[in-house]
Amino acid sequence: MNPFFKNILSSAIGVILAFFLFTSSIIMIIIISGLINTLFNQSNNIEPNSIIELKFDYPISDKPNNDPFSNFNPLAGDFEPNKSNNLYSIIKSIHTAQEEENIAGIALDFTDFQSPGPASTKEIRDALKAFKKTGKFIYAYSNYFGKTAYYLASIADSIFMYPTGGMELAGLSSTIPFFTETMSEIGIKPEIIRHGKFKAAIEPFLLTEMSKENKEQTEMLLNDIWTDMLTDISKTRNISIEKLNKHADDLIISMLPKKSVEAGLIDALIYRDEFNNLLAQKTSNENVEDLVFISLSKLKNKKNKSKNKIAIIYAEGDINGDENNIHSG
Repeated sequence: MNPFFKNILSSAIGVILAFFLFTSSIIMIIIISGLINTLFNQSNNIEPNSIIELKFDYPISDKPNNDPFSNFNPLAGDFEPNKSNNLYSIIKSIHTAQEEENIAGIALDFTDFQSPGPASTKEIRDALKAFKKTGKFIYAYSNYFGKTAYYLASIADSIFMYPTGGMELAGLSSTIPFFTETMSEIGIKPEIIRHGKFKAAIEPFLLTEMSKENKEQTEMLLNDIWTDMLTDISKTRNISIEKLNKHADDLIISMLPKKSVEAGLIDALIYRDEFNNLLAQKTSNENVEDLVFISLSKLKNKKNKSKNKIAIIYAEGDINGDENNIHSG
């Protein structure tokens, strides 16, 4: 064989072998990493008197977010791991924490709170309510409490706020933008087809204000949600619904932190280091440095060995015929 072709053939074989060796190495690393993660992240490795630090500074969706680049910001030139979480995994992890004997309690952190919506908030609150029945504690802390954050925090044994912080417990409202006059100015005339007076989704392109029917259904929805919120808060904070409504109308409570304590909405105004001291006392730790905080992700949910299985279909998003808006799990 010609030495030239012989060299080319040997080089090609070398490249192919190198590629397979490289690929095999990557696969082995992934397998070994998975095994290490499985061995060292079991729930039985959780230290006694550990506290779950449950933060709400990330979006909570119904369906799992498997996109690793969802938090990638090319303009900032950095990359943060996907911080989003889904409702089902949060609730399941809270239920798992009930049975984990080394979990002493939960510390709710509402700093940079991102509301998951009234329905998801209710689900998380109910899961925390079940957690409390085990006798484990729940403490809540924030610099500021909006009404949704406070509703979720009201399930806690004690609620603490930053001394110069504030809270807002005003009632619910709904704002709808209208584009009819704007489209008329730029010469756009929409073609609208709708059936029924209560089909109000198209009203921003048809009217200049809410219709009577839309006002009626929106008011009923908001009143139902508000009543449910006040009922739950009333039971856990031992404050009558009548008083809660009066507090919601009182702007002074949102302006003066001490007023929220006097009203029984907040238990005490303390700094974050004082909050950690309380957690140390609650878990019988002599020093704050001995506190052990863990995230829900460290809890390993027990696998269901039953042959009976239930499929979960995530129908999240607009109804527009797009198949990508329906995710099954």
